[in-house]
Amino acid sequence: MACLARREMGADPGAIEADDLGAGRGEHPGGRTSLTTASRSCAKPSAAQTGPDEASPTAVAAGHNRTSQADMRPGAQAETLVSDASGASAGDRGQWHGGEPPPPDEECAMNEPGEDSWNERLRGLLLGLALGDSYERARGSFRRRGVIDVGVATQLAAFTADGLVRALASSGDQLAPGQVAPALWNALTRWGAQQEVIPTTDAQGAPVANGWLSEVPALSERRGSAPATVSAVRGGRPGTLEQPGSSSGGTQVVTRLLPTAAVRHLLPYEGIYSEADAEFASYAVLTHGEGSAIHSAVATASLASSCLAGMDVREAVGASPFNEMGSLFSAARDIAGGQPRDPSALRQWMRDDATSAMTGGIYTAISFPEPDDVQDALDFAYRLPGGRGSATVAAALIGAVHGVHALPVEAVSRLELSWVLDQLALDLAQHVRGLRAVSERYPILN
Repeated sequence: MACLARREMGADPGAIEADDLGAGRGEHPGGRTSLTTASRSCAKPSAAQTGPDEASPTAVAAGHNRTSQADMRPGAQAETLVSDASGASAGDRGQWHGGEPPPPDEECAMNEPGEDSWNERLRGLLLGLALGDSYERARGSFRRRGVIDVGVATQLAAFTADGLVRALASSGDQLAPGQVAPALWNALTRWGAQQEVIPTTDAQGAPVANGWLSEVPALSERRGSAPATVSAVRGGRPGTLEQPGSSSGGTQVVTRLLPTAAVRHLLPYEGIYSEADAEFASYAVLTHGEGSAIHSAVATASLASSCLAGMDVREAVGASPFNEMGSLFSAARDIAGGQPRDPSALRQWMRDDATSAMTGGIYTAISFPEPDDVQDALDFAYRLPGGRGSATVAAALIGAVHGVHALPVEAVSRLELSWVLDQLALDLAQHVRGLRAVSERYPILN
Protein backbone atom coordinates (compact mmCIF):
# COMPACT_ATOMS: atom_id res chain seq x y z
CA MET A 1 0.00 0.00 0.00
CA ALA A 2 1.46 3.35 -1.00
CA CYS A 3 1.07 6.02 1.64
CA LEU A 4 2.45 9.47 2.16
CA ALA A 5 6.18 9.44 2.86
CA ARG A 6 7.09 8.78 6.48
CA ARG A 7 9.36 11.27 8.15
CA GLU A 8 10.28 12.70 11.50
CA MET A 9 7.38 14.64 12.95
CA GLY A 10 9.12 16.58 15.71
CA ALA A 11 8.93 20.37 15.75
CA ASP A 12 9.89 23.31 17.89
CA PRO A 13 8.13 23.28 21.24
CA GLY A 14 4.88 25.23 21.37
CA ALA A 15 3.76 27.65 24.01
CA ILE A 16 3.80 26.64 27.66
CA GLU A 17 0.16 27.35 28.39
CA ALA A 18 -2.79 25.73 26.58
CA ASP A 19 -4.26 29.14 25.77
CA ASP A 20 -1.10 30.34 23.99
CA LEU A 21 -0.92 30.03 20.22
CA GLY A 22 2.40 28.91 18.75
CA ALA A 23 3.77 30.98 15.92
CA GLY A 24 3.57 29.65 12.38
CA ARG A 25 6.87 28.37 11.09
CA GLY A 26 6.30 26.30 7.95
CA GLU A 27 7.25 27.51 4.52
CA HIS A 28 7.49 25.92 1.10
CA PRO A 29 8.04 27.07 -2.50
CA GLY A 30 6.54 25.74 -5.63
CA GLY A 31 3.31 25.62 -7.58
CA ARG A 32 0.09 23.70 -7.03
CA THR A 33 -0.19 20.08 -8.10
CA SER A 34 -2.38 17.18 -7.08
CA LEU A 35 -1.54 14.45 -4.61
CA THR A 36 -0.84 11.27 -6.55
CA THR A 37 -0.27 8.61 -3.93
CA ALA A 38 -2.41 5.54 -4.62
CA SER A 39 -4.52 3.99 -1.89
CA ARG A 40 -6.10 0.64 -1.14
CA SER A 41 -9.78 1.42 -1.52
CA CYS A 42 -12.94 0.10 -3.09
CA ALA A 43 -15.67 0.97 -5.51
CA LYS A 44 -17.50 4.26 -5.56
CA PRO A 45 -20.88 4.18 -3.82
CA SER A 46 -23.88 3.67 -6.03
CA ALA A 47 -26.45 6.39 -6.58
CA ALA A 48 -28.81 4.54 -4.26
CA GLN A 49 -26.29 4.88 -1.44
CA THR A 50 -25.74 8.61 -1.71
CA GLY A 51 -29.09 9.81 -0.35
CA PRO A 52 -32.06 11.62 -1.92
CA ASP A 53 -31.92 14.28 -4.57
CA GLU A 54 -31.18 17.81 -3.57
CA ALA A 55 -34.12 19.64 -2.10
CA SER A 56 -35.31 22.94 -3.55
CA PRO A 57 -33.24 25.82 -2.19
CA THR A 58 -34.78 27.71 0.69
CA ALA A 59 -35.18 31.40 -0.01
CA VAL A 60 -32.81 33.61 1.93
CA ALA A 61 -34.86 35.93 4.08
CA ALA A 62 -33.87 38.77 6.33
CA GLY A 63 -34.92 36.65 9.25
CA HIS A 64 -32.02 34.21 8.76
CA ASN A 65 -29.93 34.72 11.86
CA ARG A 66 -28.92 32.65 14.83
CA THR A 67 -31.49 34.27 17.14
CA SER A 68 -34.49 33.68 14.89
CA GLN A 69 -34.30 29.91 15.22
CA ALA A 70 -34.91 28.12 18.50
CA ASP A 71 -32.30 25.51 17.63
CA MET A 72 -29.63 28.11 16.92
CA ARG A 73 -30.14 30.65 19.71
CA PRO A 74 -27.06 31.48 21.78
CA GLY A 75 -27.28 30.16 25.31
CA ALA A 76 -29.66 27.33 24.46
CA GLN A 77 -28.88 24.24 26.49
CA ALA A 78 -27.97 21.01 24.75
CA GLU A 79 -31.01 19.16 26.05
CA THR A 80 -33.29 21.90 24.69
CA LEU A 81 -31.56 21.69 21.34
CA VAL A 82 -32.28 17.98 21.12
CA SER A 83 -35.94 18.36 22.00
CA ASP A 84 -36.34 21.22 19.50
CA ALA A 85 -35.07 18.95 16.73
CA SER A 86 -38.20 16.82 17.03
CA GLY A 87 -39.96 19.47 14.97
CA ALA A 88 -38.42 18.04 11.81
CA SER A 89 -40.85 17.03 9.12
CA ALA A 90 -42.38 13.56 9.21
CA GLY A 91 -40.38 12.63 6.16
CA ASP A 92 -37.17 13.17 8.10
CA ARG A 93 -38.10 10.91 11.00
CA GLY A 94 -36.50 7.51 11.09
CA GLN A 95 -34.48 8.22 7.95
CA TRP A 96 -30.78 8.64 7.38
CA HIS A 97 -29.77 11.02 4.64
CA GLY A 98 -26.04 10.55 4.67
CA GLY A 99 -25.64 7.52 2.40
CA GLU A 100 -23.17 4.68 3.04
CA PRO A 101 -19.64 3.79 2.02
CA PRO A 102 -19.12 0.76 -0.20
CA PRO A 103 -19.91 -2.60 1.41
CA PRO A 104 -17.02 -4.62 2.89
CA ASP A 105 -14.90 -6.30 0.26
CA GLU A 106 -11.79 -8.31 1.02
CA GLU A 107 -10.62 -7.94 -2.60
CA CYS A 108 -10.17 -4.16 -2.78
CA ALA A 109 -7.79 -3.13 -5.53
CA MET A 110 -5.34 -0.26 -5.75
CA ASN A 111 -7.06 2.77 -7.21
CA GLU A 112 -5.53 4.86 -9.91
CA PRO A 113 -4.79 8.40 -8.74
CA GLY A 114 -7.84 10.64 -9.17
CA GLU A 115 -10.42 7.86 -9.00
CA ASP A 116 -12.96 8.75 -6.34
CA SER A 117 -13.62 6.30 -3.55
CA TRP A 118 -14.93 6.47 -0.01
CA ASN A 119 -11.45 5.73 1.36
CA GLU A 120 -9.89 8.54 -0.65
CA ARG A 121 -12.55 10.98 0.46
CA LEU A 122 -12.02 10.07 4.12
CA ARG A 123 -8.29 10.67 3.67
CA GLY A 124 -9.16 13.96 1.99
CA LEU A 125 -11.38 14.98 4.89
CA LEU A 126 -8.70 14.45 7.55
CA LEU A 127 -5.82 15.92 5.56
CA GLY A 128 -7.98 18.81 4.33
CA LEU A 129 -8.95 19.57 7.92
CA ALA A 130 -5.27 19.77 8.84
CA LEU A 131 -4.45 22.02 5.89
CA GLY A 132 -7.18 24.45 6.87
CA ASP A 133 -6.10 24.43 10.49
CA SER A 134 -2.44 25.00 9.57
CA TYR A 135 -2.93 27.68 6.92
CA GLU A 136 -2.26 30.56 9.28
CA ARG A 137 0.90 28.82 10.51
CA ALA A 138 1.93 28.51 6.86
CA ARG A 139 1.76 32.32 6.75
CA GLY A 140 -1.00 32.35 4.19
CA SER A 141 0.75 30.25 1.59
CA PHE A 142 1.67 26.62 1.03
CA ARG A 143 4.39 27.70 -1.41
CA ARG A 144 6.99 28.45 1.25
CA ARG A 145 9.77 26.22 2.50
CA GLY A 146 9.86 24.08 5.61
CA VAL A 147 7.50 21.96 7.67
CA ILE A 148 3.93 23.23 8.06
CA ASP A 149 3.02 22.85 11.73
CA VAL A 150 -0.49 21.74 12.63
CA GLY A 151 -2.68 23.35 15.29
CA VAL A 152 -4.60 22.05 18.26
CA ALA A 153 -7.72 21.44 16.15
CA THR A 154 -5.77 18.87 14.12
CA GLN A 155 -4.47 17.23 17.28
CA LEU A 156 -8.00 16.86 18.65
CA ALA A 157 -9.32 15.54 15.32
CA ALA A 158 -6.53 12.94 15.28
CA PHE A 159 -7.50 11.72 18.73
CA THR A 160 -11.16 11.66 17.66
CA ALA A 161 -10.26 9.35 14.76
CA ASP A 162 -8.21 7.20 17.15
CA GLY A 163 -11.16 7.01 19.54
CA LEU A 164 -13.48 5.96 16.71
CA VAL A 165 -11.16 3.11 15.71
CA ARG A 166 -11.04 1.91 19.32
CA ALA A 167 -14.83 2.12 19.64
CA LEU A 168 -15.21 0.03 16.49
CA ALA A 169 -12.59 -2.49 17.60
CA SER A 170 -14.17 -2.83 21.05
CA SER A 171 -17.61 -3.42 19.56
CA GLY A 172 -16.48 -5.94 16.97
CA ASP A 173 -17.15 -3.24 14.36
CA GLN A 174 -20.85 -3.35 15.31
CA LEU A 175 -21.45 0.04 16.89
CA ALA A 176 -24.51 0.70 18.99
CA PRO A 177 -25.77 4.00 20.42
CA GLY A 178 -23.89 4.96 23.56
CA GLN A 179 -20.62 3.22 22.63
CA VAL A 180 -18.83 6.07 20.87
CA ALA A 181 -19.00 8.88 23.45
CA PRO A 182 -17.00 6.95 26.11
CA ALA A 183 -14.32 6.13 23.51
CA LEU A 184 -14.08 9.78 22.49
CA TRP A 185 -13.80 10.85 26.13
CA ASN A 186 -11.03 8.29 26.61
CA ALA A 187 -9.25 9.81 23.59
CA LEU A 188 -9.62 13.35 24.96
CA THR A 189 -8.16 12.37 28.32
CA ARG A 190 -5.24 10.66 26.59
CA TRP A 191 -4.66 13.88 24.64
CA GLY A 192 -4.77 15.83 27.90
CA ALA A 193 -2.30 13.47 29.56
CA GLN A 194 0.00 13.58 26.54
CA GLN A 195 -0.16 17.39 26.60
CA GLU A 196 0.54 17.28 30.35
CA VAL A 197 -2.45 19.48 31.09
CA ILE A 198 -3.51 16.68 33.47
CA PRO A 199 -1.32 14.14 35.26
CA THR A 200 -1.40 10.75 33.59
CA THR A 201 -2.66 9.23 36.84
CA ASP A 202 -5.69 11.57 36.75
CA ALA A 203 -6.73 10.83 33.17
CA GLN A 204 -10.07 9.13 33.70
CA GLY A 205 -10.25 5.97 31.61
CA ALA A 206 -6.67 6.45 30.43
CA PRO A 207 -4.24 6.21 33.36
CA VAL A 208 -1.28 5.85 31.02
CA ALA A 209 -0.64 6.88 27.44
CA ASN A 210 -1.10 3.94 25.11
CA GLY A 211 -1.42 3.27 21.42
CA TRP A 212 0.71 4.56 18.62
CA LEU A 213 -0.33 8.23 18.89
CA SER A 214 1.50 8.37 22.22
CA GLU A 215 4.73 7.98 20.22
CA VAL A 216 4.11 11.00 17.95
CA PRO A 217 6.12 13.97 19.29
CA ALA A 218 4.00 16.68 17.66
CA LEU A 219 0.91 15.46 19.51
CA SER A 220 2.63 16.21 22.83
CA GLU A 221 3.33 19.84 21.98
CA ARG A 222 1.10 22.83 22.78
CA ARG A 223 -0.27 24.11 19.49
CA GLY A 224 -2.92 26.63 20.39
CA SER A 225 -5.84 27.40 22.66
CA ALA A 226 -8.35 24.72 23.64
CA PRO A 227 -9.84 26.16 26.83
CA ALA A 228 -13.14 24.23 26.84
CA THR A 229 -11.43 20.91 26.18
CA VAL A 230 -8.67 21.55 28.71
CA SER A 231 -11.24 22.59 31.32
CA ALA A 232 -13.32 19.46 30.69
CA VAL A 233 -10.45 16.98 30.94
CA ARG A 234 -9.04 18.74 33.99
CA GLY A 235 -12.46 18.46 35.60
CA GLY A 236 -12.34 14.71 35.09
CA ARG A 237 -16.01 14.41 34.11
CA PRO A 238 -17.33 13.85 30.59
CA GLY A 239 -20.16 16.20 29.71
CA THR A 240 -23.64 14.86 29.05
CA LEU A 241 -26.77 16.26 27.42
CA GLU A 242 -28.13 17.05 30.87
CA GLN A 243 -24.84 18.50 32.15
CA PRO A 244 -22.51 19.55 29.30
CA GLY A 245 -18.77 19.74 29.84
CA SER A 246 -18.87 23.54 29.64
CA SER A 247 -21.01 26.40 28.35
CA SER A 248 -18.58 27.07 25.50
CA GLY A 249 -19.65 27.67 21.92
CA GLY A 250 -16.14 27.72 20.46
CA THR A 251 -15.14 26.52 17.02
CA GLN A 252 -13.24 23.42 18.07
CA VAL A 253 -16.38 21.43 18.81
CA VAL A 254 -17.15 21.57 15.07
CA THR A 255 -13.68 20.57 13.90
CA ARG A 256 -13.29 17.91 16.60
CA LEU A 257 -16.48 16.14 15.46
CA LEU A 258 -15.68 16.14 11.73
CA PRO A 259 -14.08 12.65 11.78
CA THR A 260 -17.33 11.21 13.22
CA ALA A 261 -18.74 11.63 9.71
CA ALA A 262 -17.09 8.27 8.98
CA VAL A 263 -19.39 6.34 11.33
CA ARG A 264 -22.74 8.09 11.01
CA HIS A 265 -24.16 5.40 8.74
CA LEU A 266 -23.12 2.69 11.24
CA LEU A 267 -25.59 3.98 13.82
CA PRO A 268 -29.00 3.55 12.15
CA TYR A 269 -31.97 4.55 14.21
CA GLU A 270 -35.73 4.27 14.25
CA GLY A 271 -37.94 6.97 15.65
CA ILE A 272 -37.91 10.73 15.60
CA TYR A 273 -34.95 12.67 14.32
CA SER A 274 -34.08 14.04 17.77
CA GLU A 275 -33.01 10.59 18.94
CA ALA A 276 -30.23 10.50 16.36
CA ASP A 277 -29.38 14.10 17.18
CA ALA A 278 -28.97 13.07 20.84
CA GLU A 279 -26.46 10.34 19.94
CA PHE A 280 -24.17 12.66 17.99
CA ALA A 281 -24.79 15.62 20.26
CA SER A 282 -23.45 13.43 23.08
CA TYR A 283 -20.05 13.57 21.37
CA ALA A 284 -20.09 17.37 21.33
CA VAL A 285 -21.26 17.96 24.91
CA LEU A 286 -18.25 16.08 26.27
CA THR A 287 -16.51 19.47 26.15
CA HIS A 288 -18.97 22.13 24.94
CA GLY A 289 -22.54 23.09 25.82
CA GLU A 290 -23.85 26.16 24.01
CA GLY A 291 -26.89 25.09 22.00
CA SER A 292 -26.07 26.58 18.62
CA ALA A 293 -22.53 25.18 18.85
CA ILE A 294 -23.82 21.65 19.44
CA HIS A 295 -26.26 22.00 16.55
CA SER A 296 -23.49 23.30 14.28
CA ALA A 297 -21.10 20.46 15.18
CA VAL A 298 -23.69 17.74 14.54
CA ALA A 299 -24.93 19.40 11.34
CA THR A 300 -21.43 19.80 9.92
CA ALA A 301 -20.53 16.17 10.64
CA SER A 302 -23.78 15.10 8.96
CA LEU A 303 -22.90 17.20 5.93
CA ALA A 304 -19.39 15.73 5.77
CA SER A 305 -20.85 12.21 5.90
CA SER A 306 -22.96 12.93 2.82
CA CYS A 307 -19.87 14.29 1.07
CA LEU A 308 -18.01 11.07 1.89
CA ALA A 309 -20.89 9.19 0.25
CA GLY A 310 -20.40 11.06 -3.03
CA MET A 311 -22.43 14.27 -2.85
CA ASP A 312 -21.02 17.73 -3.39
CA VAL A 313 -21.58 20.28 -0.62
CA ARG A 314 -24.59 21.95 -2.26
CA GLU A 315 -26.31 18.59 -2.78
CA ALA A 316 -25.48 17.49 0.76
CA VAL A 317 -27.05 20.60 2.27
CA GLY A 318 -30.21 20.04 0.23
CA ALA A 319 -30.41 16.37 1.26
CA SER A 320 -29.81 16.98 4.94
CA PRO A 321 -32.64 17.02 7.51
CA PHE A 322 -31.00 20.14 8.93
CA ASN A 323 -31.99 21.91 5.70
CA GLU A 324 -35.65 21.62 6.72
CA MET A 325 -35.10 23.21 10.12
CA GLY A 326 -34.36 26.66 8.79
CA SER A 327 -30.96 27.97 9.87
CA LEU A 328 -27.68 29.38 8.68
CA PHE A 329 -26.94 25.81 7.49
CA SER A 330 -29.16 26.33 4.44
CA ALA A 331 -28.68 30.10 4.31
CA ALA A 332 -24.96 29.64 3.60
CA ARG A 333 -25.80 27.50 0.56
CA ASP A 334 -28.42 29.92 -0.72
CA ILE A 335 -26.20 32.98 -0.38
CA ALA A 336 -23.30 31.19 -2.07
CA GLY A 337 -25.61 30.43 -5.00
CA GLY A 338 -26.38 34.10 -5.63
CA GLN A 339 -23.41 35.91 -4.13
CA PRO A 340 -20.35 33.62 -4.17
CA ARG A 341 -16.83 34.57 -3.18
CA ASP A 342 -17.92 37.78 -1.46
CA PRO A 343 -16.39 38.25 2.01
CA SER A 344 -19.14 40.71 2.93
CA ALA A 345 -21.98 38.33 2.09
CA LEU A 346 -21.98 36.64 5.52
CA ARG A 347 -20.32 39.33 7.58
CA GLN A 348 -23.46 40.19 9.54
CA TRP A 349 -23.61 36.62 10.88
CA MET A 350 -19.92 35.85 11.28
CA ARG A 351 -17.90 35.85 14.47
CA ASP A 352 -15.32 33.54 15.98
CA ASP A 353 -17.59 30.71 17.16
CA ALA A 354 -18.84 27.28 16.15
CA THR A 355 -21.79 28.52 14.11
CA SER A 356 -19.53 30.85 12.13
CA ALA A 357 -17.11 27.99 11.42
CA MET A 358 -19.98 25.94 10.00
CA THR A 359 -21.51 28.81 8.03
CA GLY A 360 -18.25 30.14 6.64
CA GLY A 361 -17.00 26.66 5.82
CA ILE A 362 -20.14 25.73 3.88
CA TYR A 363 -20.22 29.06 2.06
CA THR A 364 -16.54 28.79 1.09
CA ALA A 365 -16.73 25.17 -0.05
CA ILE A 366 -19.73 25.95 -2.29
CA SER A 367 -18.10 29.14 -3.63
CA PHE A 368 -14.96 27.21 -4.62
CA PRO A 369 -16.32 23.91 -5.97
CA GLU A 370 -13.44 22.78 -8.18
CA PRO A 371 -10.77 20.34 -6.99
CA ASP A 372 -7.93 22.78 -7.73
CA ASP A 373 -9.56 25.55 -5.68
CA VAL A 374 -8.06 24.62 -2.28
CA GLN A 375 -5.49 27.42 -2.08
CA ASP A 376 -8.00 30.05 -3.27
CA ALA A 377 -10.65 28.71 -0.89
CA LEU A 378 -8.31 29.01 2.07
CA ASP A 379 -7.18 32.49 1.02
CA PHE A 380 -10.84 33.49 1.00
CA ALA A 381 -11.88 31.74 4.22
CA TYR A 382 -9.11 33.36 6.23
CA ARG A 383 -10.50 36.79 5.34
CA LEU A 384 -13.75 35.95 7.12
CA PRO A 385 -14.20 36.76 10.83
CA GLY A 386 -12.98 33.74 12.77
CA GLY A 387 -11.28 32.61 9.58
CA ARG A 388 -9.38 29.64 10.95
CA GLY A 389 -12.56 27.72 11.83
CA SER A 390 -14.12 28.48 8.45
CA ALA A 391 -10.95 27.46 6.62
CA THR A 392 -10.68 24.21 8.55
CA VAL A 393 -14.28 23.23 7.80
CA ALA A 394 -14.05 24.33 4.15
CA ALA A 395 -10.86 22.40 3.43
CA ALA A 396 -12.23 19.29 5.17
CA LEU A 397 -15.41 19.45 3.06
CA ILE A 398 -13.46 20.03 -0.16
CA GLY A 399 -11.27 17.04 0.68
CA ALA A 400 -14.34 14.93 1.46
CA VAL A 401 -15.95 15.83 -1.87
CA HIS A 402 -12.95 15.47 -4.18
CA GLY A 403 -10.73 13.07 -2.28
CA VAL A 404 -7.14 13.23 -1.16
CA HIS A 405 -5.77 13.62 -4.70
CA ALA A 406 -7.33 17.07 -5.00
CA LEU A 407 -5.20 18.45 -2.18
CA PRO A 408 -2.06 20.36 -3.19
CA VAL A 409 0.91 18.02 -2.96
CA GLU A 410 3.31 20.84 -2.07
CA ALA A 411 1.22 21.40 1.06
CA VAL A 412 0.45 17.80 2.06
CA SER A 413 4.06 16.74 1.60
CA ARG A 414 5.16 19.50 3.99
CA LEU A 415 2.35 18.99 6.50
CA GLU A 416 3.73 17.93 9.85
CA LEU A 417 1.25 15.11 10.59
CA SER A 418 0.49 14.09 7.00
CA TRP A 419 1.50 10.45 7.41
CA VAL A 420 -0.15 10.17 10.84
CA LEU A 421 -3.47 11.55 9.57
CA ASP A 422 -3.34 9.47 6.39
CA GLN A 423 -2.71 6.31 8.43
CA LEU A 424 -5.54 7.19 10.82
CA ALA A 425 -7.91 7.60 7.87
CA LEU A 426 -6.86 4.27 6.37
CA ASP A 427 -7.15 2.47 9.72
CA LEU A 428 -10.57 4.00 10.37
CA ALA A 429 -11.71 3.01 6.88
CA GLN A 430 -10.58 -0.57 7.51
CA HIS A 431 -12.69 -0.82 10.65
CA VAL A 432 -15.68 0.94 9.10
CA ARG A 433 -15.56 -1.71 6.38
CA GLY A 434 -15.36 -4.48 8.98
CA LEU A 435 -11.89 -5.67 8.00
CA ARG A 436 -10.40 -5.13 11.48
CA ALA A 437 -6.82 -5.43 10.31
CA VAL A 438 -5.21 -2.78 12.51
CA SER A 439 -6.39 -3.32 16.09
CA GLU A 440 -2.90 -3.91 17.45
CA ARG A 441 -2.22 -0.16 17.12
CA TYR A 442 -5.35 0.67 19.13
CA PRO A 443 -5.61 -1.09 22.51
CA ILE A 444 -9.14 -2.38 23.04
CA LEU A 445 -11.22 -0.40 25.52
CA ASN A 446 -12.41 -2.24 28.59
